[in-house]
Amino acid sequence: NSQTFVSRTLGTVDFYPAQWCLSFKHSLVPAWPLNFFIAPRLPPEARIVAFTGKPDIDEALRGEWPASPAWKKLYKSIRPSPWIAEHWR
Repeated sequence: NSQTFVSRTLGTVDFYPAQWCLSFKHSLVPAWPLNFFIAPRLPPEARIVAFTGKPDIDEALRGEWPASPAWKKLYKSIRPSPWIAEHWR
């Protein structure tokens, strides 16, 4: 794929530190069942938060996981994340 080609062509690549680049869904949303009670928190060292798939940024801000099959509602839930409004432009 293109990322492998670019990495091989450029040689050594320095990436951002792992604690700077986080996935909202995979790194910040608490694990089940805590996701029903604890809002995602932004660590102070975070610089980039990626919103891959669902929820989108506006949905995460409001604490809404978009419509999905009813059985997924058992584990796909998030609390509102008001810190997003401070950083989202």
